[in-house]
Amino acid sequence: METKKREVLLEIAKRFNEEHLVWAVGGSLMLYLNGIVSDFEDIDVFVSVEHAPIAQSILESLGTKQLTTYSDQFQTVVYETYRINSVSVDLMAGFKIVHEKTIHDCSLTKKSLIDFTYFNQHILPLYPLRTFKEYYRLMNRLEKVELIERVSRED
Repeated sequence: METKKREVLLEIAKRFNEEHLVWAVGGSLMLYLNGIVSDFEDIDVFVSVEHAPIAQSILESLGTKQLTTYSDQFQTVVYETYRINSVSVDLMAGFKIVHEKTIHDCSLTKKSLIDFTYFNQHILPLYPLRTFKEYYRLMNRLEKVELIERVSRED
């Protein structure tokens, strides 16, 4: 992992954990941390809707909020992009995916099943692979579904 990405991820983990936020890493970073892909473009963090204002404040203190492009494929309550030390960070709360005209509420809550790992002495909550496999399926990102299935078959 590039030094800048590692530093940004560690600072986010430190600050979010200090505030006891309900949060998790998803997307390609989650795949990277599970050894499924060799690189990732940005850091995708998901928080509970209740903790979104705190997460927004933390990310604003660390970097600059960017103009965000929205997609009709999502009806996410909070979707923002930040630039922190040249690293792009996407914040999502109330994550909702539109698939075949149905809205699937994929919001992170206190009751969500989350995996945990340690990353440079910081607890890092991760979406479970099986959960994100379903999200990727709903998003029609079938190449990512296949990557996860391939690793699952090898276990």
